Amino acid sequence: MKEKRKVIIVVYVIINRKNNMENLVFTLVENKLTINDICELEDFLGLKFPIEFVNHYLQFNGGYPNANWSSGEEINYPFGYFFSIKYGKETIEEKLEEFKTLGFDYGAKIIFAIKDIRYTFYIDLSKDTYGQIFVRKPKYIKEKKNYDLLEGTWEYHCANFTDFLNGLNQINYKP
Repeated sequence: MKEKRKVIIVVYVIINRKNNMENLVFTLVENKLTINDICELEDFLGLKFPIEFVNHYLQFNGGYPNANWSSGEEINYPFGYFFSIKYGKETIEEKLEEFKTLGFDYGAKIIFAIKDIRYTFYIDLSKDTYGQIFVRKPKYIKEKKNYDLLEGTWEYHCANFTDFLNGLNQINYKP
């Protein structure tokens, strides 16, 4: 029997979200979430998301921001879109299930955004690095001309989800 839990909703206002959040516009956002939708994913994972992650997803369930770059503390990466928590064609839970069927499990690192297979963004929900954002860089196999998702490196990106959002920006460049 599934245990029901009491949900307490905490509402707060972020007075200073630095300079960037007010300029972000999201398109192709999925249906609005409820706190219970997020709790269902947390129950599935056996982990809790940081409040800034929850608040963002209550406002924008996935979608494409008007940003193509994610500036981290040391390295910047191309950016595409956020996976939805529920509804839509690419949810976080579906991605985790897909990974599991392919034979890998990243533990408490939970995928939430992607550019393409070379740049996937994870929030770490483990005790020691709780809330930090990492980028998974799969190993490129020249002989196969493909990426191996089982092999690769984790690269620290930023300290928390708010820093991640503040690091999203639009860079216009020509290769």
